Amino acid sequence: MMISNFGFAGLRRRARQASCPLGVNQRIDNLAQAVHGTALIAFMSSLTSPKYTATQYALFSSLYSMPAKLFFEGTSGFVVEAVGYPVFFSYTACLSIPALLLLWYIVRHGGAFKASQAAA
Repeated sequence: MMISNFGFAGLRRRARQASCPLGVNQRIDNLAQAVHGTALIAFMSSLTSPKYTATQYALFSSLYSMPAKLFFEGTSGFVVEAVGYPVFFSYTACLSIPALLLLWYIVRHGGAFKASQAAA
C-alpha cells in the first residue's frame, strides 16, 4: 500500500492524459488491499475464542475500522485542500513506516506469537 500511495503521489506530477500508469497503480493498490484484508481476517480470527467466534470477530472488525472512519476519512479532504494531493499521498505512504518497523521487530524477535503458540 505504501508503494501504491507513492505511485498516486507521482501520478499527480505527470501529464493528466496518462491513464495507463493510473491503471497499473490502481491494480497495485487493489492487490495490496486484498493482501491486507486477508492478513487482517486471519489475524483477527486467530484472536477469537471458538466458543464466541462470531461475536468477537464482529467486535474486533468494528473496533479496527472505527478510528479511521470517524477521524481520518472525514477530515482528509481538508488536508488535501491545504497541502495538495502529492503531499497528502506521500504522507499517507509514510504512515506505513511504523507498521513496517513493528512487523520487522515481531518477525525478528518472535514476539507474543511464539509464546502463544507454545502455550496452546
